[in-house]
Amino acid sequence: MSIRIASVADAPQVANIISRANQAIAQKFGLTQENTPTHPSFCTKDWIAEDLKKNVHYFIYETAGKAVGCVACESAEKEFAFLNRLAVLPEFQGRGIGKKLVARLFDHARTLHKKIISIGIIAANDRLKNWYETLGFIPFETKIFNHLPFDVLFMRCPLEDFKIGQARAINRKEFSMAPPKKVLVSRQFPEIGISLLEQAGFELTLWSKDRPMYPSELIDLSLNHQALLCTVSEMITKEYLERCCHLEIISQFAVGYDNIDVAEATRLKIPIGFTPDVMSEATADIAFGLMIATARKMFFLHKTILKGEWGYFKPRGNLGMELKGKTLGIFGLGRIGMKMARLCKDAYGMEVIYHNRHPNPVAKKSLNADRVTFEELLTRSDVLSVHSVLSHETCGLFNQEAFKRMKPTAIFINTARGGIHNEPDLIEALSSQQIWGAGLDVTDPEPMAKDNPLLSMETVCVLPHVGSGTMEARNGMSRLAAENIIEFYKTGTLVHAVNPTVLEKKG
Repeated sequence: MSIRIASVADAPQVANIISRANQAIAQKFGLTQENTPTHPSFCTKDWIAEDLKKNVHYFIYETAGKAVGCVACESAEKEFAFLNRLAVLPEFQGRGIGKKLVARLFDHARTLHKKIISIGIIAANDRLKNWYETLGFIPFETKIFNHLPFDVLFMRCPLEDFKIGQARAINRKEFSMAPPKKVLVSRQFPEIGISLLEQAGFELTLWSKDRPMYPSELIDLSLNHQALLCTVSEMITKEYLERCCHLEIISQFAVGYDNIDVAEATRLKIPIGFTPDVMSEATADIAFGLMIATARKMFFLHKTILKGEWGYFKPRGNLGMELKGKTLGIFGLGRIGMKMARLCKDAYGMEVIYHNRHPNPVAKKSLNADRVTFEELLTRSDVLSVHSVLSHETCGLFNQEAFKRMKPTAIFINTARGGIHNEPDLIEALSSQQIWGAGLDVTDPEPMAKDNPLLSMETVCVLPHVGSGTMEARNGMSRLAAENIIEFYKTGTLVHAVNPTVLEKKG
């Protein structure tokens, strides 16, 4: 199960849930007049969509990918918020879904600094009245409305009186959590990780929009969760961590973590998980592909076909370069760098050199790779491929001075982070033929502007940061990111931790 914020695209699903639930209520109480919950005007998708465009937040409860319940929170003046349109499909009633939705609404109301939740119900519905009383609501007043054939009972509940334990009771067969831990999922991740978290008994809030959250949205939603599952798009800054210092774990859907202030998270004793290994093959393939595409001007030549410029065969035209026996320089010979080196060695018999802080004995044994100085890496490489993390030391390292030291026939490849190269300096190096070409899966900034000069250069190939973009890699990342959270709450450890010293202190 999971609870996520609804978007305008969810209006038909929300309308269907409310309509079917209201029909069941109307049938029970014999309501047949037009202005009752049975009337279509109470639950059209257009009406719900207008609600969603205004200051009304809907939350959807999903199970096995199906929306089966919803609730709306409407902010009123001062300290009040209204609980509206709580509805669960008839065949799913009696499973505690309504309580979980109410609990989620209360958490949201806290982020809006509300103090009292109000609700109106059919006065004659004693069963519903008693149900709300178990959550801490008390009757306030009964009103008669001329357009309704029934009296409306208004009930109120101060946030501090909400009986959260009852509302959050869930199946805890997998492992003990009371109440269930709440995980904020910042993007639409592959289903495998979401299913693992649901099966383990976590309560999920899923961000349903394609865009990343704005910083303020991320903070507001995180305040009512114990765990965050995020991507490199979310900036986990010092300010964010100070506001959300209650977080028990942050699990990153990526191998890199330069978007996270690791030092601050460590100071606050918040462990950070990440997802290495599973994307190494995919990213190395992209680096390898960019190398070949750049060497043979593939992107540029493809564009000539689109422009109708195929033309005649030109014996001296459209010439690239071969890669056999060339020297491959790797900056950052880790998991991905090793796979890139192996591909180049096997395919083209390339000599491999690398620059690392520490020697890599495996590389020497399996690839006969030599560790060299940064200066040697620049001057000797025919292809220089970047596979390091972005840090204070590597930020802007490949700049004008670095490109000047490279061969005029060299190809620069970056599939790591755009901030490692200085983009204006790279443009100048290519324009002045200080280097021959460049293949980029990362840029600075991202996304790249459509009029960036690099996109029109003959020996440049640019991709929109899709290094991990295979079904296998993304599924593996989703699984690992979820397993980091599950393992943390089971054993106090992470499958892959960025700052493992935090876990040692916790133990």
